[in-house]
Amino acid sequence: MKKILYGICMMVTLLTLSCKDELPQASWNLCEITNLSVTPMDEAVALSWDVPSDVVSDGYYISWTPSVNGVSGGNVITENNTVTVENLTNKVSYTFAVQAIYGDKRSGRVSIKATPVTSRVEPANYQVIGGDQKVKLVWNKPSEDVKGYKITVEPENKVIEIDDANIESYIVSELNNGTEYTISLQAVYDKGDSEAVVAKVTPGYIEPINGFKAYLLAGESISLSYNDMYFMGEIRSVNWTFGDNTQGQGNSVEKSYTNGGEYTIKIQVVYSDDQVEEAEKTIYVISKSWEQNTGCYIKTSNPVFSMDGNTFYLPTSNQKGNLNAYNKIDGSKKWDFDITSITYGGGSAVGPDDVIYQGARDGRLYAVKADGSQKWLYDTGATNKNLDCFPAVKGDGSIVYILDGDNVFHAINTSDGSKIWSQNLEGTANKAGAVAIDKDGRIYVGTRSYIYAFNHEGEQLWRASAAVTEIGSFAIDGSTLYAAQISGAGLVAINTADGSIKWTVPANGDAYAPVVDKNGNVYFVDKGGKSLYAVNSLGELEWEFNAGAALTYCFPVLDEKGIIYFGASNGIIHAVDTSTGEEVWNMTTDASGDNKKVMAGMTVGPDKNLYVGYIGGNVVAIPVFAGPETSTWSCRGGNIHGTNQY
Repeated sequence: MKKILYGICMMVTLLTLSCKDELPQASWNLCEITNLSVTPMDEAVALSWDVPSDVVSDGYYISWTPSVNGVSGGNVITENNTVTVENLTNKVSYTFAVQAIYGDKRSGRVSIKATPVTSRVEPANYQVIGGDQKVKLVWNKPSEDVKGYKITVEPENKVIEIDDANIESYIVSELNNGTEYTISLQAVYDKGDSEAVVAKVTPGYIEPINGFKAYLLAGESISLSYNDMYFMGEIRSVNWTFGDNTQGQGNSVEKSYTNGGEYTIKIQVVYSDDQVEEAEKTIYVISKSWEQNTGCYIKTSNPVFSMDGNTFYLPTSNQKGNLNAYNKIDGSKKWDFDITSITYGGGSAVGPDDVIYQGARDGRLYAVKADGSQKWLYDTGATNKNLDCFPAVKGDGSIVYILDGDNVFHAINTSDGSKIWSQNLEGTANKAGAVAIDKDGRIYVGTRSYIYAFNHEGEQLWRASAAVTEIGSFAIDGSTLYAAQISGAGLVAINTADGSIKWTVPANGDAYAPVVDKNGNVYFVDKGGKSLYAVNSLGELEWEFNAGAALTYCFPVLDEKGIIYFGASNGIIHAVDTSTGEEVWNMTTDASGDNKKVMAGMTVGPDKNLYVGYIGGNVVAIPVFAGPETSTWSCRGGNIHGTNQY
C-alpha cells in the first residue's frame, strides 16, 4: 500500500515538474531508451521506443522542436513507451527527443526527426474544362475516407458543397463567357478539408456539334456527333432532326441533303437524370439555282445590276459582241444590243437612271437604255481601238469617264454623249487601265506607267508611278486608293490626298481586282501565284489562299457575311472565309472545254445569289444565303451596278 501511494505521489510530482519544465538536469550515465521510431500522421506523430528489461524508469520526458519559426514546440511526460503527439503542423519538420526519468534525474536524449503528413488527401488528376456559360470539373477520388467535396468559384465567392463522396465530376453553370474564373476543389474528411487544388478557366462559346460545317454542297455527306465539351454530363440518348423532315438517333450520324437550301439541324440530349438539353445550328446547302448558256464568250466582265436589282447585264464576245440583259429569276435573256466589234474586255456600268455604259473594240462607248435601245454613241477617235476599260459613272449620273486605247482619258456628258474634256496620259497603248471616283469628287485613272488624279473639271491633281494591270480595277477605302499591278509589282496603296505611296505588297505575276472588307482588309488575286491574298490596312499579309490554278481576270467579290468568292481557270468556284482564310466550300463545274474555265469577275446579287460566267458562255446563279457587302468597295466596280464610284 505504501508503494502504491508512493507511486501516485511520484507521478504527481513528475507531472508538476513537466508543466514547469523544471526536471533535474540529465545524467548521461543513466540508461537511455533504444530503438526510437516515429510514424507521421495527420497533424500528429506516433513515437515508440524500447528500454532494457532490467531497467525500471519512473517515466519518460518527450520534447519537440519545429524547424520553422513561428510554429510552436512542446513537451510531455508519460509512463508508457509509446505516445501520440498531436496538434502539430503538417508539412513542418520536427525534432523529437525522448529521455528516461529516474527519480530526480533524466537520461541522455535520443532524437529523431519527422514531418506530419495529412491523411486528408486532395483530389487527384484535377481538370477544369471550359464550356458555353459553364465548366466541367473532373477528378479522381483521393481516398476511401472522403465524405464529400467543396467547390469554390472566384471571383463570385460561390461555395458549392457536395455530400456524395463517390462522384468524380461536377458541372458549374450560370457563368459568364469571357470571364476568367478560379475554381478550387477540396475533399472533405471527418477531421476537416483537404488542401485545395486550383485551376483557372474562361468559359466561352463551344460548338454543340462536332464535324459541323456551315456550308455543304448538295449531295455531299457530313459526319456529325454531339460535343461532350458542350453537353456535359452522363448522357442516356441523343436525338437529331435535320430540317428536311428527316431524323436520326445516336451519338454520331451521317447526313446529306438532296436539295440546296437553308436548314436547321437540332440536337436533343437526354441525361441519365432525365434532364434534357437542346442546341441547333443553321446549315447552308449550296447548289445551282439555274444555269443558262449565252452562246458567247464571257471574259473579264462581271454581271452588273439594274437599279431595281431585277435585271443583270453582261457583255459577251465571239465573232460578234453583244450587250445582254438577263432576268435574274431564271437567267432568261430579256434583250441583246448588237455591237459591231468584239467586247473582249471591260464590262458595263449602270447609271442611276438605268442607262448602261459599255465600251467596245471599235473605240466607241455605247449608252444603252434599260429597254435595250441606244441612247447615244460616243466615238473616242482613238487609233488603238480597244476600249476595254471599265467605265466610271459620277454619283449623280451626269458624267461617265473612260480611258481609250491611246491612253486618252475622256469625260462625257451622259445626257447627250458629248465630250466635256479629255486628257492625254502616258502608258502602253491598248492596255486598258482602271478608273474610279471617290466621295470627294476626285477621279483616278491608271495606265501601265502612272496613276493620275483629276477633279471633275479635268484639272490634274497629282500623278504617281504605277503599272496598272490591263483591264484593271481600283478599290477605294477612305483616303486610300488600292491598285493591282503587273509583273509581280502586286498591290499598291496610295494616299488619295497627294498621291504618295503608303505601301506595296508583291505578288507573283499580274495582280487583279482589289476589294475591301468592313475591317479595312484588302483582298486581291494574282495570275502567276494562283493565290488570293489578304492584307491589312498597313500592308501586312494576313493570309494567302492558293487556288491551284491561274486567276487571270478572276475578280473576287465579298458578301455581307465576310465570305469572298472567286473562280479559277480550272473552273472551280472557291468560297473562302475572310476571317480565317479557310475555304468553306468549292464547286467544280461538270462542263468541258472552255465552259470549264472561269476568267471573269463574279457578283453577289441583291437576291443573295452568286452570279458566275464561264468563258464558254454559261452563266450560273448559286444561292449563297447572303447579300452583297454594300458598305465597302466589295466587288469589281465598287457596287453591284459597276459604277466604280465610292
